[in-house]
Amino acid sequence: MSRALICLFALMVAMTALPVQAEVRVEPTVICATNGSRHCAPMVEPRPAGEAKDITLTRSVFVVGAPGPLAVRLVAMGSSQVRWNGVVIGESGVVGDSAADEQPGRFRTVVAVPPELVRQGENTLTARVTSHHLWLAVRQPVHEFSVGAPADLAATEVRDYVPALAVAGLLFFAALGFGLVPLIDPSQRGAVLLAGIAAIATLQLAIESARAFVPYPYPWQLARIAVIAFLAAMTAVLMARYAAWRFVPARTGLATVATAIIVGAVLLFSPGFDAKALGCLIVGIAAVAILAAAGLRTRPASAWMTLTTAAGAGVLAFAQGAGFLDSGYYLALAAVFAALMVEQVRLLRRPAEAPETPTASQLERTDVVRISDGRRVHLLRSDDIAWLKAADDYCEVGLTDGRTLLNGATLLATLAAGRGRFVRVHRSYAVNPRHITGAEVRPGGGRLIMLGAAGHVPVGRVYRLDADRLLGEGTAEEGISSV
Repeated sequence: MSRALICLFALMVAMTALPVQAEVRVEPTVICATNGSRHCAPMVEPRPAGEAKDITLTRSVFVVGAPGPLAVRLVAMGSSQVRWNGVVIGESGVVGDSAADEQPGRFRTVVAVPPELVRQGENTLTARVTSHHLWLAVRQPVHEFSVGAPADLAATEVRDYVPALAVAGLLFFAALGFGLVPLIDPSQRGAVLLAGIAAIATLQLAIESARAFVPYPYPWQLARIAVIAFLAAMTAVLMARYAAWRFVPARTGLATVATAIIVGAVLLFSPGFDAKALGCLIVGIAAVAILAAAGLRTRPASAWMTLTTAAGAGVLAFAQGAGFLDSGYYLALAAVFAALMVEQVRLLRRPAEAPETPTASQLERTDVVRISDGRRVHLLRSDDIAWLKAADDYCEVGLTDGRTLLNGATLLATLAAGRGRFVRVHRSYAVNPRHITGAEVRPGGGRLIMLGAAGHVPVGRVYRLDADRLLGEGTAEEGISSV
């Protein structure tokens, strides 16, 4: 019994000898106007635009034990002076009562707290922030005012952007790869739109992540976020145009204009630049979803996949809010481009692949062209086809009776299936020489080949000689190049 008591007493003595666990507890930040003309409020509440040009931040830091080195991180659109327990520990630029007195500081700064100023219990952290060099009034110039270990604070933003930066290379090569596709197959005009989206996303990611690596002056922050919002708007319009081109080609112009108008309204009326950028991307995602839904009847497989992807991106955008702009958007876009690049390689290889084995009856009918829209296969006589039109990775087929079918193959593949019965007169059009009825001068220059009841198609400058031979020889097919 005595031994047990001695052991218990020894344990209690040992426990009292253990060091007290260090703890740093930081109270919420309070913002006050430096001139004291307004009441103080939590930092989460925006300030009146005029008052936000000169504010003082205050927060209490409670220290217990030996917490190790501490630092203060301030992210603000303004010059700053930071004090710990009333002592100045760091400055970014020079604060002032006017633009003439102020020297712009960095948008993001980390200040070390001298150990001798840290005391047990409550410590007072303050910072004066002046923003007289902003070219646009803002209601909340302070983004962050925090205390922690120096290494953690310095690496915070880098960690935030690591997922997005990991896919930067994929976005860059997607822009390069899709930009080269039209040189291989001019009918793949949708690839140009994809190249534009990928290029803009790569540039937007570079600008977005620059704040983690480039110590730029705070007035640049407004220009940075304005450019990001503008790039997001461009992306939304290109997304809508590509979706329209792929699923409802006849409504490409309407979809582009409508999206541009809505995006313009978002840029004008959304309250903050993050809201502007996020709103534009949500508009683009919604446009893609609507256009994919419109294509469910003609291209069900591709439309369902696009609709599902757009729905997932929309849910992610609403769930992450402004955080979607930091990483979620780029990760989602990278996943989409990875799938599109695989699909594009398959499409480019398709014309070189061996054709399907025809049936015995089809072997006897060499004038039959096989058209498949994903749901139904049409076996058409070539004489029933008046024109062909490239529609991204599909091909529109114009019939002599005025109907239009959609073929699940590219223009090049459809030309190959036609066995030389169609002649290319434009990078996106080919015609059946048997149905040419004449030519007309286009109002804006160039010519149109008339195809009777089937309408007309434009003549491209590169294919002008082929068109001249067609018109000079009437409806004869001999001696005419078909590719």
